[in-house]
Order: sequence, then structure tokens, then C-alpha cells
Amino acid sequence: MLLLQGLDRSDSVLYIGTFSKVLFPGLRIGYLVLPKNLVAIFTRAKWLSDRHLPILEQQALADFITEGHLERHIRKMRSLYERRCQVLVKALNVHLGKKVTILGEKAGIHLMVKIHSDLSDEEIIYRAAQMGVGIMSAKSQYLKPDHTGEFIFGYGELTEQQLAEGIHRFAQIFAG
Repeated sequence: MLLLQGLDRSDSVLYIGTFSKVLFPGLRIGYLVLPKNLVAIFTRAKWLSDRHLPILEQQALADFITEGHLERHIRKMRSLYERRCQVLVKALNVHLGKKVTILGEKAGIHLMVKIHSDLSDEEIIYRAAQMGVGIMSAKSQYLKPDHTGEFIFGYGELTEQQLAEGIHRFAQIFAG
């Protein structure tokens, strides 16, 4: 994204981000990288819309970044999430084989999976819940909800053991 902004010659690209996913949601600090000609306008709009800035949290975050802790944290978390993703993909392939197609591995901290089954999305979600596995239909992610059999498997807050065990239980839905 920053690359796109660096190529911008008409000062029309804004880069918007948040520290909620990188650190933790409760921080509620975001950022904008703006062309110089828009800084005053956005500063005024921010002042008009919200005057209760978390000054202490912003200063602590600035120190965290300056001291190199954020960069180390991001490297550590990338490695952790990559391992979890690999465990999830392997478990899906081992336990479900050709019954699943991985549609997107590089989608943050979740996996998009197509399940080849005669069961409805609602039935799969219900049966998964009965097995103690939470999944979400991807229908709501499309403009037209005719994409059935596609599911989102989150792995951000699960251990590798929980992921492997969860997929083992989930696969029982389609056994026999």
C-alpha cells in the first residue's frame, strides 16, 4: 500500500491503518499517511469529530515503536501465524483431502476454504458447532450470496494443538 502512495504524483492517495490487529483491539489507535496538502483538512476534521485522544497510550505506542519493539513483535507474530496456518492447511488436507479446496491462505489470520459437500452451509455450521468447532460462512463477504460451501476458518487465537484437534473433530461431519 505504501508503495502505491510513493508512486502517486497527484497527491491523491491516502494510507489508512490501525494498530488493533497488530497489537490488540483495545488500543483503538489508527493512523493516516496523507499528502501534505490534505494534512490541515484532516487535522481539522479530526478535531471537530473527536477531541478525546488517548495521549498516554499514543506516547507509550510511540516509545514502543521507536525502541524497535513493534518491529520485533510483528516478526514474531508473522512466524507464529504462519505456523498456525500451516498446521490448519495440513490438518484440512489430512482429514478432509479432496473434500476441501483452500481458496486463500494469505488472508490475514484466517483461511478461506471451499467444502465439497451436499450439506447446506447452515447444516455444516450447525454440525461443526455440535463438534465444538466454530466456522463462518463466506456468503456475507460477497455482493451476491450465491457462493455456497465457502467458509472462513480463523486461527489467530487458537493454538496449533487446538487447530489440529478441531479439524479432526470437524472432519467427522463428513465421515462415512
